[in-house]
Amino acid sequence: MGKLSQCVFKWDEGDLQLLTTAKRKEMILQGVGNPSDNDVRRHLTSAELALHCKRVTRGTQETQNLVSGLIQSLDGPKGCDTLAVPLIDSDRMAEVWRVQQQHIPCIQDPEGVHLYTQTGTLKKGGVILPVYRCARGSTSLESFHLHMNRYYTRYIKIYYTPCNLSNSGTFYYPIKMTIIRFFIIKVIALKESMFWDVIEAFHQIEQY
Repeated sequence: MGKLSQCVFKWDEGDLQLLTTAKRKEMILQGVGNPSDNDVRRHLTSAELALHCKRVTRGTQETQNLVSGLIQSLDGPKGCDTLAVPLIDSDRMAEVWRVQQQHIPCIQDPEGVHLYTQTGTLKKGGVILPVYRCARGSTSLESFHLHMNRYYTRYIKIYYTPCNLSNSGTFYYPIKMTIIRFFIIKVIALKESMFWDVIEAFHQIEQY
């Protein structure tokens, strides 16, 4: 899962460089002599990266290329375990990947929407680092999925009739409105200044 995550996300280069500088100075103060960038980054913890660096998506094309490469690295003889059992079924994986590729644009960061809020600063090695909070978190995603599940279980029981089924607009309109309502509430709770950014982004959703 870690390798798959790396296919989708990358650390903001400016934040990463600033953290690397701070970590190098901290290591020098601890008695490590002139560590290289590679040495410093090997000592960066996941907690430090998450606290001081923003993560951004790589873009549709780069993500497709990286995921394809990851699948190929686990396919065939290269993807067998110690008993020579394949980790994946090549035919089934090829079909799954063919279908799922179309959803990669959906997981890219929305343009113009700020997903990080700076909540403070922290000094490391004499360097002042920003402290971030991200709106792209598992808690928000899980609560959204739970909200969708509960809402549509109720919605389908009430409105899912053959007549409505034949009208795609009848079914998809409340989906869009539910997504918009959920994320507007989340954004207001996170930071009011992000409200109009999200409104603008969801104006684009309404085009679909």
